[in-house]
Amino acid sequence: MYSDFQEDYPMYYDIDPSLSSSTDTLISPNDRIERRRKNKTSFIWSFCREIQNGWECIVPKEGGEPCGVKFLYEHTKGSTSNTLYHLQTEHNLVYI
Repeated sequence: MYSDFQEDYPMYYDIDPSLSSSTDTLISPNDRIERRRKNKTSFIWSFCREIQNGWECIVPKEGGEPCGVKFLYEHTKGSTSNTLYHLQTEHNLVYI
């Protein structure tokens, strides 16, 4: 019965820190993406804008056009590390 449900609605286990270490909570992929969108505390959000499936760099290049490099959730898994590296190496922006 559970396996039929799981095929129709894939779920992922995620640890809820407010619960004991032995308890897991089910989180759907849509909830996971929604949580990413709400927690914009990273330095990158001063230099990036959210797009449908990730975010893109909006730092102006020499001609004034936005950089436009895209960081897709399917590649970044929500991590901002690659974006921080991009901002440092391509635009000389460093978070201190």
